[in-house]
Amino acid sequence: MGKGKFHYAYSVVFSCFILQMVMVVGLQSVPLMLGDIAESLQISATEAGGLTGAFSLFYGSLGFVWGFVSDKIGVRKVLMISLACVTAGLLLFGLFGTSFVSCVALYAVVGIGCAALAAATVPKLMGRWFDVTKRHRPTSICMMGGVFCGAIQGVAIPQLVGALGWNAALMVIAGVVFVLAVVIVLVIRDTPEEKGLRPYGAPEADAAPAESKAPQVKGLRNFVAVLKMSFTWKQIAHNIFYFIAYNAINSFLPMAIMSAGYSRAEAGLVVTVYNVFQLIAMFVWGSLSDRMEPKRALSYSLFIWVVGCVALAFAYQSLNTAFFAIAITGLGLAAPGLAMAINADYYPPEITGTGSGVTSTVGTIGRTLGPIFAGMLIDATGTYLSLFVFAAAIMLVAAFIPFSYGNVRDKRPAAVEQGEALTQ
Repeated sequence: MGKGKFHYAYSVVFSCFILQMVMVVGLQSVPLMLGDIAESLQISATEAGGLTGAFSLFYGSLGFVWGFVSDKIGVRKVLMISLACVTAGLLLFGLFGTSFVSCVALYAVVGIGCAALAAATVPKLMGRWFDVTKRHRPTSICMMGGVFCGAIQGVAIPQLVGALGWNAALMVIAGVVFVLAVVIVLVIRDTPEEKGLRPYGAPEADAAPAESKAPQVKGLRNFVAVLKMSFTWKQIAHNIFYFIAYNAINSFLPMAIMSAGYSRAEAGLVVTVYNVFQLIAMFVWGSLSDRMEPKRALSYSLFIWVVGCVALAFAYQSLNTAFFAIAITGLGLAAPGLAMAINADYYPPEITGTGSGVTSTVGTIGRTLGPIFAGMLIDATGTYLSLFVFAAAIMLVAAFIPFSYGNVRDKRPAAVEQGEALTQ
């Protein structure tokens, strides 16, 4: 393909951008209306944390299943099934979410579908469609879809809930997800070979189209290869700490702002600012990680997040200072895109889905415990200051772990291809 010609790889990036929008709808729509849901159902902060924790349990625990299945039947087929789960779960939540138990069960269905929309599929797609030296920026662009959607939701959902109530709002959101799902399935393709192409950025000597062929599947041997890699266990540890902190803030940030006497719309605006600065962070850090060791970009970005979160502990009760603090926090949240690309760097293509799914699944511990621990702290202390201090301390641990990863810049060691850990 000559210079200047469009490469279908960017159609895949576009579909993954929309895919992350759907994922964030499932992840953030309920937390944004959690105050209204808690008031309607008459539940405590701990129970509200349990509601989002139920989503996180299934969202994280099925990542390795979806990853394994995507290695076997392909990403496109997996997405057809999972997107149907998300759409149905949101619709049924709106229709039948009349008790705490029913809300937990139906939000869990959304979590089941969302489990396939990020770590289990995106690294595999980016690893196949882009050369190792070119995949970090497009992966970050993919993840920007979620942040872009989060920015819109922060403004739109409070207004939608105010106009229709949270039940009807969820039904409207389900309709939007259905439309986006159709676009994703129509555009996305598993490999460049399906289009007679080679990965974008591949050396000219390898640029001739290859024949389409099904990926080799080794069943349980994929899991064995993944578990033998030291990188897997380091990434698992990172994910646990990262998601405890991230999910704690994600679940209770709107409620924290509203506790200071601000409206639902003002709390939503804070979330929007958070997401806007995440967009900036993902582009900047994604570009930097193509020029430096990705593990360092990941750690440095999380240090900034910690600083912002500490600032929030003292700023959340004043809207103006909260905007400033949340902007700093957002500038440090490039981890989703960086982590996706890092998985594609360290895992060979035939086990990328399995490897990413395994590390994401064990991260369920953090996804589930984060909202629950945060809710318990809030109930015990009676203040949201404890939420921000807790999250900052946990994220600081997560920020140091990537320094232990091996180096991948400039070459991809044969040790990785053999399913062994990289060494410094």
